[in-house]
Amino acid sequence: MQSQIIVDRFLRSSFSIGLNVYEKMLLVILASYAGLKSECFPSQSTLAINCSISKDSIKRYTKSLERKGLIKIIRELGENNRYQLSIPSANSTQCFQQLAITDHSTTCHESLLLSADSTANNINNNINKYTSENSVTNPSFDKKNLATCPHEKIISLYHEILSDHPKVRSWTPKRKRALQNLWQDNPKHQTLDFWKWFFEFIKESQWLTGQNQKGWKASLAWIVEMDNFTNIIEEFYK
Repeated sequence: MQSQIIVDRFLRSSFSIGLNVYEKMLLVILASYAGLKSECFPSQSTLAINCSISKDSIKRYTKSLERKGLIKIIRELGENNRYQLSIPSANSTQCFQQLAITDHSTTCHESLLLSADSTANNINNNINKYTSENSVTNPSFDKKNLATCPHEKIISLYHEILSDHPKVRSWTPKRKRALQNLWQDNPKHQTLDFWKWFFEFIKESQWLTGQNQKGWKASLAWIVEMDNFTNIIEEFYK
């Protein structure tokens, strides 16, 4: 319960505004596993089920929380990752340094060290809140939407916009899962307008369109791999 209390107070303070809703929900879930301790070790698959997002999303959001200094990930070969919660404590400047929050009248100490009784009463409400926000904002959490990814239409857009790139000859189950995961990962991905913009964005990249030493051009199978997709969005390939 202690970890839940600390996380709950942090999330309801102004210092958490640098986090997105998925990161907030993940902190709540990790705290529920940690209980009275400051660390836990659920598998990524378990966290994906708990948060109703893909395993790749769990990897991305835990790395983001680690970069922001809110958790420490201890990776051990053959074992589940261990997640150590490192929420800013009294007299810490981490709130300001990691989340870039300034000019607040209260300190981390004042914000986090509030009544445990009142905090405990709000924990379940916050879990429901973060889960509800995801359910509302991301249609992929509705099981009815799991099969709605318009594979053929997206493939057609790829062929139309990146007409000189490798043609899709076979759309294997592995490729279907990769595209399905991207579709489900973010509500912004769930329109054809997004994919039209995305392929046009790729077309602007010299490296992805063959202007590299090998003349290589990105195929759709390569594009829809989660890590490649993320790198493209983050303008890693120019």
